[in-house]
Amino acid sequence: MSRVGRLTEAVHHHAECLAFFRASKQRVWEQRVCSRLAETFIAAERYPEAVRHAEEALVVSRDIGHPYGEALSLTVLGKALRGLGNIPRSRDCLRRAFEIFTRLGAPEAGDLKAMLDSFPPDVPTDVPDKPGFRSGADSVVES
Repeated sequence: MSRVGRLTEAVHHHAECLAFFRASKQRVWEQRVCSRLAETFIAAERYPEAVRHAEEALVVSRDIGHPYGEALSLTVLGKALRGLGNIPRSRDCLRRAFEIFTRLGAPEAGDLKAMLDSFPPDVPTDVPDKPGFRSGADSVVES
């Protein structure tokens, strides 16, 4: 739905699914829907909302010990942070996702390698965030 410009409808549908999965304690599906909501907001260039949902997906993934879901969540969080212009933190999330996918032997590692290679080489990952670009993900992204 979000791909054809029906953002409101897509968000509503995902919100209904999220409520159902939370109520029925289906944590894997809760994580997936949070990730899909983040992807939906990225498509709409609504990056702060995308970051919020990606962070929720990351927390759920870690709570349930789901490394593949963690890597997916870090990937979407990295994309959202890149959309905000927070390149150092974006690259850090994507690098962590790449490491997990590589360890799992998942094919997504190849896509992430290409994405990581697209970052400018002169931006170190340990640079403090610029004012206004803090997303609140500092405590979430730490392993």
